Amino acid sequence: MCISTIYLSEMNLTAERAELFGKFELISSLSPADQADLTRRWNALNTREKMWDADFETFMTMLLRGLEVGGVDHICIGADWDGGDGVHGIEDITALPKITTRLKVAGYIDADIEKLWSGNVLRILDQQGR
Repeated sequence: MCISTIYLSEMNLTAERAELFGKFELISSLSPADQADLTRRWNALNTREKMWDADFETFMTMLLRGLEVGGVDHICIGADWDGGDGVHGIEDITALPKITTRLKVAGYIDADIEKLWSGNVLRILDQQGR
C-alpha cells in the first residue's frame, strides 16, 4: 500500500514551482553550483508556500486505516526527501520516531513496527530474488 502526499492532499503547483520542478528532472545534468542554486530556490519557495497541504495527523489517519484494512504484513513505511516537499511534521528523518510512537500508542508491538519499517519490504525483495 502506498500512502503518498499525492493521495493526502491536492498539489499546489504554482508557475514558479512548475518551473523549478521541471529543472529538478534534469538536476543530474547541472553543475554542482547550479544544483545548489536550484535547491536553495526550491527551499526558499517551500518556506513561502507549501506544495502539499498534508500533515502528520492526516498521514497517521491514512496509515492506521491502511493497517486496519490491509494488515501489518502488507504495509511498508518509506520516504524520500528529494526536494518534492512533503508532509508537515515529517520534513526529515528526525521526525520518523513520531510515527513509531503513534503506532505504539495505537497498540502495535515492536514486531509489527519492524515489519512496517523494513521487514515487509525485505521479505518482498527476498521473494523476488533481490
